[in-house]
Amino acid sequence: MAELIDARLPPPLAPLEHIVISPENMALEARLERVEPLSKTEYNRMLKQAEKLRDQLYEYNYKGLLEEKAELLSAQAILQDYVDKLNIVLEREPEDPHWLEQYNEAMEVLDPINDKLKLIRKLYYSELAVYLIEQRLADEPLVRQRHQEDERDKLGMHQESRIYEQIIIDRWTRLGFKHEYSKGDRKYVERVRFETVDYSKDAIYYKIAGGYKTLLAGWKTLIPDGVRVGDLIDEKTLFELSHACQRQVTAEHNVNGAWIVVHRLDTIDGLMSYVKFEAVMSRYPKKSHWEMPICIGVGLYRNIWWVSLTEYPHWLVAGYTKAGKSNLINVGICTLISQQTPEDLRVILVDLKGGLEFSFYEGIPHLHGKIIDSVEGAADALVNLEGIMVERFEQLRAAKVKKIEEYHIKYGPNSMPRILFVFDEVASIGNQGDLTRRIVASLEALVQKGRATGIHLWFCTQRPEVKVIPGSIKANIGLRISGRMPDIASSQTVLGTSDAKNLAPIQGRMALLVGSDVVQIQTPHISNEDIYSAIEKAKTYPVPKPLPTPDVQVIDRNWTPEKIVELSIKHLKGNISWLPVHEAIRDDVTREQARSLVEAVWAMEEIIHDGQQYKVVNGKGHIKRLKQVEATEAQRSEQSL
Repeated sequence: MAELIDARLPPPLAPLEHIVISPENMALEARLERVEPLSKTEYNRMLKQAEKLRDQLYEYNYKGLLEEKAELLSAQAILQDYVDKLNIVLEREPEDPHWLEQYNEAMEVLDPINDKLKLIRKLYYSELAVYLIEQRLADEPLVRQRHQEDERDKLGMHQESRIYEQIIIDRWTRLGFKHEYSKGDRKYVERVRFETVDYSKDAIYYKIAGGYKTLLAGWKTLIPDGVRVGDLIDEKTLFELSHACQRQVTAEHNVNGAWIVVHRLDTIDGLMSYVKFEAVMSRYPKKSHWEMPICIGVGLYRNIWWVSLTEYPHWLVAGYTKAGKSNLINVGICTLISQQTPEDLRVILVDLKGGLEFSFYEGIPHLHGKIIDSVEGAADALVNLEGIMVERFEQLRAAKVKKIEEYHIKYGPNSMPRILFVFDEVASIGNQGDLTRRIVASLEALVQKGRATGIHLWFCTQRPEVKVIPGSIKANIGLRISGRMPDIASSQTVLGTSDAKNLAPIQGRMALLVGSDVVQIQTPHISNEDIYSAIEKAKTYPVPKPLPTPDVQVIDRNWTPEKIVELSIKHLKGNISWLPVHEAIRDDVTREQARSLVEAVWAMEEIIHDGQQYKVVNGKGHIKRLKQVEATEAQRSEQSL
């Protein structure tokens, strides 16, 4: 019998290698609409609903209304402010005919504007509904295919669970976990039995039958005489069961019973050993599209880790050669450029290995500028990015919002694209003197304040040295991922724990630090063909307008009176009062330091900048300004010589 069972022992089912799904991912809601195929009636109903909504959008000229939206919002704000002021007057003089007439005239103009804006909001949700219905109908063939695969898998797992059940019981019996007795001339063998069997694509769970209550409130035990449950699940017995099943076998127990677990995966830690990029992308959570989700790996119980770029704006990816760092970065980039338009996202790529790692992405419309392959280029790009951040803060202040998400709600998702700065081999900036200090200073400013303006940074390094990525930067990185590390110190530098040292030696196996928790994941493998496919998809998007070159240039943070003069002339329109100066540089100096620097400028006998002479004069409202001094005829003659 044993030989027959062993001969039928199946390998893990083929779908284990490329289908990754778990109940946990249903929280994303994207999976909910794919659980069952649509009936013909449901399919036709959704088609009619989409057609009805399209007719509604056409009838009300939704595209035309969108073009008017900015003007309508501006007019609404002006008129509403005027009406609010009129209400204050009318509270004091409710019967004044002049102000009543003004109020009625204003409302005659404001009411149609409000009605149009309400209609735009209503039609926006109609457009969104059409998009979701179209996506659901487009997914229907894949849903049916998966449904058929799931049914086949369930049948295969049921058959497999029966086989392992026989193997385990037979091995227990051979090990002596049985009770033999005779009745008359016949001999009987009482074996250990299972009460229930549950299975998933990762494991099969067998609950050992302990006993049950009888109708007369008694108790009937099902464990054979002389057999103890503790012996059934001890370490030596589990080793025998693992050998018999040719799978890892473990046990779980509590006051409610004991379970034998046959792990269907081939790894000791219960994680998949290989995940395909195309497999996880087939589960892309479309309802979370605007959060820019990226699959960084698959964890226990096939839980897919979709990480939102909006929630985790800055990443640190570390690990020694062949740990899978570059692979994971390519997974992130390809996910974003294939799912997001250039109007939503721009990418800046820094590759200090000669540009070879990111050479694939030359020419994609999402790329801002050329791929940077030098430390000097990285320093200049970061200063430029700081300037963009400063300008965006001005835009947010003008719009009276605090972060980019609120700005998008007010002006649309394409009004301010997010910017992803990918820095491969960031450790190469070490030992570069002033360049290193400039880059680190820029990175500190961007990770501290960039999130609100939609600026994201990814760092990738083999050597996570503290002098390159100091604590002030790491403290603001919400997501840290590490491949296998050679020692505990390297692991602690990235994660603060030794988990990266103890990872299984499997390519793509990584430890993920989210908040204070460390979990292990298997990152998806992306092939060159997958990268080419993502790039081809990216190139179908129209080329956007280039990002504006910022007028604001970030100055070196070693502030001196001379640099305060430069700041005032270039960025503050000559204002040399200490309050606006402190507002501009408050992240670097205290109020007292700013006041001292400004007062030092006031006391300067001669103020020269770019060959021009300035003097401090009093402006309106006790504001001090730098005014250019006109050169005398003799000075002009001397300059011309």
